[in-house]
Order: sequence, then C-alpha cells, then structure tokens
Amino acid sequence: MTTAKLTIKQSLVGFKEPPDAPLNLYQWLVRLSSKTISVNGYGLVAVFLCFHQSLNCYFLADDFMHLNYLKQVFAGNPDLLLQNFWSTWLQTQGTSFYRPLISLTMALDYLLWQYSAWGYHLSNLIFYFLCAMGIYLIAKEIDNKRFNGSFPLVASSLFIFFPLHTEVASWIIARVDSVCACFYFFSFYFFLKQTNIVSIEPRAEKLFPNQKKRDLVFSLAFFVLALLSKEMAVVLPMTLVSYLFFFPSALKENLGTRIKEILARTYIFWIILFVYLLVRTLALGSFVGGYQGSLADSSFSDFLHRFIFKGGWEFFFYPYNREIFQSSNKIVILTSILYTSVVAFFLICSLAFRSTFKRSFKLLLFCLSWFLLSLLPTITVWNLTESLSGARFAFLASAPFCLALAAMISVPVDLLYLNKKAWSKISSSTKALLTSTVAILFLAASSLNFYATQKNNLTWFKASQEVLALKVALENESRKIGPKKNLALLNIPDRYAGAHMLYNGSMLYLLLQPPLTDASLCLSERVHTFEPALFGPPDLLNFSRLEQMNEQKDKFNLYYWNRDQKRLSQLQLSPLKDNVQPDLIVDKQIDLTPGKIFGSPIIDIKSGDYKFVQLFVETASEAKLALTWTAPTNSQVNLEKAVIASCDQKSKSFIFPLSEHKSWILTDIVHRLFIVIASGNSSVRINQLRLLRGNDLIPNLRHHDFAEGYLSPDGIFYLTEKMKNFKVDYNLLNINGAKSARLEVSKPNNWFEHASKSYRDNVCSKDTLLAKSISTLNGTFSIETKELSGPGYYEIRIAALDANNNVVGYFSDPLIFQMTKK
Repeated sequence: MTTAKLTIKQSLVGFKEPPDAPLNLYQWLVRLSSKTISVNGYGLVAVFLCFHQSLNCYFLADDFMHLNYLKQVFAGNPDLLLQNFWSTWLQTQGTSFYRPLISLTMALDYLLWQYSAWGYHLSNLIFYFLCAMGIYLIAKEIDNKRFNGSFPLVASSLFIFFPLHTEVASWIIARVDSVCACFYFFSFYFFLKQTNIVSIEPRAEKLFPNQKKRDLVFSLAFFVLALLSKEMAVVLPMTLVSYLFFFPSALKENLGTRIKEILARTYIFWIILFVYLLVRTLALGSFVGGYQGSLADSSFSDFLHRFIFKGGWEFFFYPYNREIFQSSNKIVILTSILYTSVVAFFLICSLAFRSTFKRSFKLLLFCLSWFLLSLLPTITVWNLTESLSGARFAFLASAPFCLALAAMISVPVDLLYLNKKAWSKISSSTKALLTSTVAILFLAASSLNFYATQKNNLTWFKASQEVLALKVALENESRKIGPKKNLALLNIPDRYAGAHMLYNGSMLYLLLQPPLTDASLCLSERVHTFEPALFGPPDLLNFSRLEQMNEQKDKFNLYYWNRDQKRLSQLQLSPLKDNVQPDLIVDKQIDLTPGKIFGSPIIDIKSGDYKFVQLFVETASEAKLALTWTAPTNSQVNLEKAVIASCDQKSKSFIFPLSEHKSWILTDIVHRLFIVIASGNSSVRINQLRLLRGNDLIPNLRHHDFAEGYLSPDGIFYLTEKMKNFKVDYNLLNINGAKSARLEVSKPNNWFEHASKSYRDNVCSKDTLLAKSISTLNGTFSIETKELSGPGYYEIRIAALDANNNVVGYFSDPLIFQMTKK
C-alpha cells in the first residue's frame, strides 16, 4: 500500500487514543463512542428503558383513521396505497398532505400485527432508535471526524433521553416525524461521509471512487424517502449548504471557491427538491398544502406569538409537562443550573485553550443554523403547549439542539484529548478536572432528562388505558339497555395531560367498529356524539341537538363520561320548557374592581334549564368579564372553565352563553355564580344579574327528511355530488321582533365557531360562501348543491332579523354536512 493510501486509511479509521489517558468515566465514554456496535447496543437499552411502557399503549386519536384506512386497503383495495403518491394523503378532505411512505410503513405493520397495538409501538421505537443512531453517525462524521472523542455518544444519548420526544415515540401516527427524521439523518450522514473522503486528501477521489459514488447514491435515496415521509425534509439541502459554509474542505478556504464547492456538492439535492415540489403540487393541487379552511388561518406573526409570547420556546428548552410537573420550579431550576454550567464550562475551556475555540464555535454556529432551518416548516402549525402537545413539530429541531449541548459538554476536551501534543502539555490535575467535569455534566444531563422522559411518557400510557376503559364501558352499557336504544355521549375524552385520545366523533366511531369492538353490539351506529367535526373548542356543545335527543326518550339515553371514576354516568335533563320570565338573582348595585371576585347568592339550579346569564351594568364598559360557577359538592372556584363576554353597548349588559358549554351542562346543579374582570383596569358597577332560559333568542334549525345522504352518529350529514339539493327545516316564530331571516353557509372546511369561539354569534358573518335572505319565519329551505364549492365540510346556520336587518337574539346552532365526491 502506498504512503498516500496508508495516510487516507488511517484518517478514515480516526485518531488513536493517547497512551497516557486517565482511566476514568470519560475514557470509557471515548472508547464506547468509537465502537459503533457497542453504541447500537447501548442505544437499544436506553430507548427501551425510556419508553418500555409505550409497548403497552393502545391506539389513540388519528391512529384509528389510519387503521380503518388499512382495513379498506387489505379488504381488496390495495390501489388506495398507490393513490397516496398522486393525491392527498389518505384522500382526506379538510387537509392536504403528501406523505405516501408513512402509509406504507403502517401497511407493513398491519400485515405483521393486524390490530395488536404493541407491534405498531415497537415499530415506532425502532424508528426512534434509528434516529438516535443517525445522530451518532452524523456527530462522528462532522468536520472530517475531528470530533471523534466522546461527542458522538454524548449527542446520541442526549437525543434519546430528551423529554420532548414522548409524543413521537408513544403516539403511533406521530412516527411521521421520526420516520422523516430517520431518513433525513442518514441522508445527511452519507453526504458527510462522501464529502469527507474527498476532503481528506487531494488524491482521495481517485483512490476511492466507488465508495464516494455509493455514499452519494445512499444520501440521495434517503433524501427522497425523507421527502415522501413529511414535508420537513425540504430543509435538508439548505442544511447541507450551511454545513459546507461552516466546514469547507481544507483546499477551498476562500469564499469564491467555497461557493463553487457548495454548488457542486449540493446541486443534485436541489434538483430532487424541485422535482418533489412539482410532483407534490400536482398531487395536491396546491403548492402550500397543509390544513385547509379555517384550520389553516395562521401566519408568520402568529408563529412568533406562539413561539415567543405564549412560551413555545420555554417548553422546548424546558420540556416538562406542566400537568405532570405541577410544581415544576425545582426541575426548571435544576435545568437552568445545568445549562449555565454547560455554557460556563464551554466558555472557560474555549478561552483557556484557544486552539479549540474556532472549530468549537463553528460547530455551534452550524447547529444554530440547522435549528432555525428546522423550525421554518413549522411556522403555520407550531403549537407547543405547556402539556407538550404538539411536541412532534419540534422533533427535527431537537437534533441540532442536542448536538449543540453535547458539543459544549465534550468537544473542547475531545479536541485536546485527541491531540497528543496538546494533551501532553496539560498537567495531570487539569486533565482530571476536565475529564471529570465532562463526565459529571453528561451524567447530570442524562439523568435529569431520563427522569423527565419517564414522567412525561406516563401520560400516554394512562391515556391509552382510559380509551380502553371507555370502550369497555360503552359495550357493557349497550348490553344493559338493549339493542333498541341508542347512547348519546356528551363528552368524549379528548386528551389526558396533553396526550391525544379521541378529539372528534369520527375517531370514537372507528374505535367502536369491529374487530376493535364486539360486532354484535353495532356500537358505531348507536353511540351519538357532540364533538367538533375535525378540530375545534372541545367544550362547545350543540345544545339544540342535545335537546332534540332528550325529547326522544324512547330512542336515546343520555350519558357523560366520568373521567375521575372512569365510568359512564347517565345525564338527566329537564323536559323542554316554554320560555318564561327571567329569574332575578341579584338586584342591587355592586362595584366589581380588578382582581376582585363577586359571588352570587346560593341558587342551586339545574344547569340545563338556563341558556344564558345576563349582567346589567350602570354604564357601558370596555372591560371583559369572566363568569364561572361551583357545584354543591365542590366549592372551589375554577377560572379555567370561565366563560368570557364583552359588554353589549346597546343593552348595557354582559350576556354569557352557558348552555353551549359541556362544562356547564355537566355541572348538573349550579350552586353559585362567580364573576371577575378578565381584562380592563376600570371597575364595573353591576345593577342586576338574571338567569335566562333563552328559548326566545335561539332559532330552531333541523335536518329535513331526506331520501339520500346519511346522518351519522357524530351529527354530520353526508351527501354526494349526485344530490341536487339539500333541505333544512327552520322555525323563528319564537323570536320576538323577528321580521325576516338570514341563512348562512360557510366556505368549505370553514367553521363559524373557529372565528368567534362560540355558536352564539349575534352579528352576520362577512366571510360566507352563501348568504340567503328569507322572508318567512317558518318553513323549509332548499340549497342547491351546484352552489357549493365542491367536496368539503360545510356549516349552515340561520338568524332572525328585525325591520332594520339587524340580528335579533343569536344565530342557531349550526348544522354540519360533508359533500363527498361522486
């Protein structure tokens, strides 16, 4: 072998450990880090220790949609999988995503495990482990392997233990992010590998032509797989550009040749990205894609608000579920001390040993650029909450963060340790101090994150157990009441401490289908729900629909899910009463000042008997008031469930719509009312407080009898484009002062309540698809389907108008229907 070849081979192997290295934990980290097989074993054990409970989790939320889709695929429709390559993912309405590869991974799981959830969770953990190994390999290759000490192992360990990852690891369909990241990381790794071969030695490209080509092909192939998994991968080419900018080859240090090198090494990635965007645009019919309608109403300014002002950044760097760590101050303080110690150690080492500063600092700058690039695709969807819901959007960005943290812990010492000449000049006591500090910081970060990850992940196990408990309770209750009665379930559990459960009726419908549920019970057709069609305020309730079911006692039993006791309880509503005079609760002047809570006398009323609370004030106020209530069995004032209202300048009163809230109906007996100023610095003088039954304020709107179409148990009417019209029955005779009516139809995949956060709008919408004037106050109205904008979800509502065309009272509760393709 020639000298040149020998030099290259030695370079590819890496640095050899100095003979005088101290026998401490740091040395073992370096030794373990240099052996890929050993790191793989360590990684498998670490992932299992963190997420072993996930293997006992059940299906949750969107998992049921994908499971039902796979059921159709393997029932003789395999072409559905292929359709994902030239149409919207799962051919859904209301969303527009291009992720065909994810369905293929789910299909493979379905072949192997059918309806055994643990197999799907096992696949999730395998992808998660591969992501961690991808981080390890990237760390080994960065900057021609100069950081080949403890850095790769520390980086992959911090990634495995990072507490923000529980959503991706334990929610089956959140593998979207781990699968994409896995292919992204391996594409990046093989790019670094083929780049390093070329830049080690001028003659390397000639000596290792086949290896370079193989690595480039692997890199490009993994990039394509990442793009087919999730849109996040579009930032990879720019990440490669950033890397080559900060770490150019030794032969091309000036700016001009550096730009040429960057273009020469990345242009194929840009071509692939262009082709991908073209194919995706043709498949979706839109360049942007994503959520549609009112779900997509977001902007860059909203992202900044959510990331900066609503604490998104805080939950990223302090990823502790606030519903689990209710007293999170201690762990936040410990994390702050850890971060401060890591930064201080890095700065001291970099300044004390100037030779390590430049490359260490360049590595951190690259990690920062990668971090920011990873956040770009999340601008319109970022919503990391204090319970870590939405953490999947930050999964890719957590990789450069963990690399940066690992770099500050170990890189300065690694650079010294791997340089025999520099290491020999340091005293034994300094060596011991440096290596011990690296080991201590690594153990502290790993231990703290491991503890938090275990706690965070417990929520997903408990969420799964509650979903199973609900299913069993519905099965048992249906057997008890017999097959002739339906069950109306007021509140589906949507989340447990941030872990997704069932956030719309369609998901419960799929859970209650065989083989997940006993087929003989026909539960999917018998359990009627009141959840949002896709997403929306989970506490909102279409009370008109609930009243209609309460009238049909021969057909429906009303229930609610008691989350504390994990059982079904029967809901007792009073019979529908005619409108009577409002009940006067308070008739004296009360000055409400900021920070003061006003409590009403004891009222002990049935919550279902009253739809509104009205507060009359002496002068019109710009303040917003919040109203909450207590039950006889629980006197604790809970402002989190408070209903907020603004002052109606015309009537000089605050009107709180209460019956549209499940939390109000579920209280059953309301003991006292409590009012507080929600915003505003001036006091409010209250003159009267009244309870309103409100039957003369809300119009009646119902589905007309139909020969075609299908009214599903979730309250959504499904019709096809074959239907020529869609009819609704309305009655506004009970609305005092009504002279005419206005019927509104929303734009496709838009919900009126998404804008106002309420069904009780008292002004006409300016953003409708159709707005029709109706002269009669009672009858049937027909909507021509050709007037609609094609397939999608629509809402219909109606309001009474006075002689001046102003809304009298409020709009009706909406009817929801979905237009499907022929």
